[in-house]
Amino acid sequence: MPTGCAAAGSVEEYLSCWRGPLELRLGKAVGKALAEHDRASYFLTTKVPSRTSASSAFADTSKDLAADLEQLGLSYVDLMLVHFPPVGNTLHCAAMQEQWRALETFYRAKKARAIGVSNYCQSSLRCIARAANVTPAVNQIKYHIGMGPDPIGLRSYGDRLGIVTQAYSPLGDGTGELISGALVTGIGA
Repeated sequence: MPTGCAAAGSVEEYLSCWRGPLELRLGKAVGKALAEHDRASYFLTTKVPSRTSASSAFADTSKDLAADLEQLGLSYVDLMLVHFPPVGNTLHCAAMQEQWRALETFYRAKKARAIGVSNYCQSSLRCIARAANVTPAVNQIKYHIGMGPDPIGLRSYGDRLGIVTQAYSPLGDGTGELISGALVTGIGA
């Protein structure tokens, strides 16, 4: 596996590490491995990439959602996320709203037990809220003890809307400071 792809949060991310003829076979292999387990025994989260074109965001996202299920060989996922807002998010609000509409359609079709976002800031959440019928269940963000209790107020903002904050990198960014630094070793002393 290429460097930087030791772990992946979604089929799309994982497969982006393997461009070429292995891409589809690898997605199907992940699905085959999952098929060997009772579906109720695991919680599966996957992600689709963001879109910047309002005119094609719904259709493109719908295709991405269907492709994830096809590659996994599943009829539903537990949590489907939009991986990140588009760069210059306030310039692409209509695209974010159309993309969210595609996730809502996917959710209503019972192809996801919950839908959410990843790396969304308050302005991105406000954008989709203006057109949303379903509030994101989750906002998955980089969040760890070294960042303080509520960096930039995003966790409390989500709490007010009923959006669960899910941390990635809960033990920090890979440096030893969070685990072996003065804060943690002082608490443990």
